[in-house]
Amino acid sequence: LIDSGYENSAIVQSRGEFSIRGGLLDIFSPLTALPVRIDFFGDFVEEMRLFDPLTQRSTEDLNELVILPVNELIFSQSMLESVHEKLVERAAEYKLPARRVHEILQQLEARRLVEGYEALLPLFYPKPASVLDYIPQQTSLLIDRPEEVERALENYWKGAEQTYESALGEHRVFSPLESLLSDPEQLSKQIRDHTCWLFQDINLYGSLPNSSIIKSKGSSFNLSASNIQEIEIKSSKPDLTLMPGSAKKGIDLIGPVLDRLKDWIEAGERIVLVVPGQRQGQRMIELLSYHEIFSDEARPPILLSPLTNDPAEPGLMICTGQLSSGFALPGEAYIVLTEEELLGARARRTRSPGREKTTVSDLTFEDLKPGQPIVHRDHGVGLYKGLVRIETGGVPGEFLFLEYRGGDKLYLPVDRLGLVQKYIGIEGRALRLDRLGSSSWQLTKQKVKKDIYEIAHELVDLYASRKVSKGVDFSPPDALFRQFEASFPYEETRDQAASIEEVLSDMQEPRPMDR
Repeated sequence: LIDSGYENSAIVQSRGEFSIRGGLLDIFSPLTALPVRIDFFGDFVEEMRLFDPLTQRSTEDLNELVILPVNELIFSQSMLESVHEKLVERAAEYKLPARRVHEILQQLEARRLVEGYEALLPLFYPKPASVLDYIPQQTSLLIDRPEEVERALENYWKGAEQTYESALGEHRVFSPLESLLSDPEQLSKQIRDHTCWLFQDINLYGSLPNSSIIKSKGSSFNLSASNIQEIEIKSSKPDLTLMPGSAKKGIDLIGPVLDRLKDWIEAGERIVLVVPGQRQGQRMIELLSYHEIFSDEARPPILLSPLTNDPAEPGLMICTGQLSSGFALPGEAYIVLTEEELLGARARRTRSPGREKTTVSDLTFEDLKPGQPIVHRDHGVGLYKGLVRIETGGVPGEFLFLEYRGGDKLYLPVDRLGLVQKYIGIEGRALRLDRLGSSSWQLTKQKVKKDIYEIAHELVDLYASRKVSKGVDFSPPDALFRQFEASFPYEETRDQAASIEEVLSDMQEPRPMDR
């Protein structure tokens, strides 16, 4: 593991760390979302499970685990000997100070990453690979806005040259720039070995009605014509009476838009209406059904993006997703619209950061401060004094040191952090520690359980009486209500939309609303 770049640590919290405690191996591989705890019985693996690095609690069992190197550098002895020879040769060529060479070799021998270790890659590997080296030659490449890609590559290379010159003066590199990065000419040569699709923006607002989406001549990367797939797509902006960004909303403006929708459907157009979410889609279905765009029996389903297939039949389809603007493909009888193009643009409110919810189960290693009161599930309130390293049975381990009343001490293994919680006291009341082995904490828990039971009993009685009380049940929201709702000039947040639907649902029940 150390040769593969892993670091031995007391507690595994970051990728590239591992820890051994008796028959337990904790390891955080780059391939997994969480670290893995492997339980050994001798040389056999009994079980593997993911665990939360903050709480050290297990979350999920695993049947298989692939352990990858942490980074590109493999610290095998033979590799290090080869790097040692090459670095000494390069030191003379690039006039590296002997002190700098010694520092690098020391860190490599200790299997530690050198700052700016990417500069060492040419010493470890004769020819470092790029992404294109992993793509089969028969694979087609899709290049979006090739002129911009080429310009970005040239700017990146100029910036790399400037950084390289600066790094040379500071003795941070000792290889040619071409061995560290693929230059634009080398990338172009690799790209020319593939069939390329070069995509350009569709011209929706320009004076020309037609726009070529795939460029065929004079393209970036000096591609030959045989390597380019050419498709010309005629496109335009959907012709709607209500223009995007209109501040006015209402039946007087939406009427012509709906008439236009009917004309398109009668003309055999395939229409996709993109809405932000399921709720907006349901609202749009009710609104369009009320205006007889389609019948109640023929209401379209709300599909999730991305669409795997284009509409096969003429008519209207509703799909959830995000789209900045709609477009029309006249030659294909295909129109894509957004909700804003039908109802007008909504003002989007920036969500202010909400207050962080704190619960008693949120305790992590970052929260622990020496002298902080915490609560142990079985022993009550004590003071956290810090992490200590103790050897038990010949196996070293990390323990939480907790101190109780009378100087009583408790050492808790770090993997049992889930047994302790934050202490939340009453303002103005002095902290009172519990004593290990006394019955005070058990009596406190019993009293709290009794109080909780009494409160729960009162709540059950309260809700039971409300359940049998008679209230006023309102009719469900109709299309006119949905149209009024759609005219709201702001986009609701997810929580606001959920609250609105819950209130509407409660108003339709024949019992008093509890809000």
